Amino acid sequence: MQALGAGGSDAVEIARTDGLSVFRAAGGDGSGGICVVDDRGVVRLRAQRALVLRTDARHAIAALRAALERAARYGDAGRTLPGIAVLHGGRMAEFDGFLDTERLAALVREELGGRDDAAPVAIVAVPRDG
Repeated sequence: MQALGAGGSDAVEIARTDGLSVFRAAGGDGSGGICVVDDRGVVRLRAQRALVLRTDARHAIAALRAALERAARYGDAGRTLPGIAVLHGGRMAEFDGFLDTERLAALVREELGGRDDAAPVAIVAVPRDG
């Protein structure tokens, strides 16, 4: 897949919703570059060092909390939360620059409101430097 800098056979689908797919270069260790592609073939997101968790709407907040913990960075200024993209259906909601886990969780809960509990959801966390 060109969006990953790889040939088409070198990309592996690692998550899917009803309208979006997440691909990673084959042979990756789970923390490398990913791209999100919609059903029309449009690349919606590319990110390096991204963590992707597959879940369903019922367990999305727990998966979000796990992604935040795993992708957070700690430094002299304290904890820096990663950028988050929540994929569900054909939608991709991006949440960036949050300092408070609870506010972010509340917004994600609102974003997923009305979704069937079994609907597939993917959480993409992109760690921040600093």
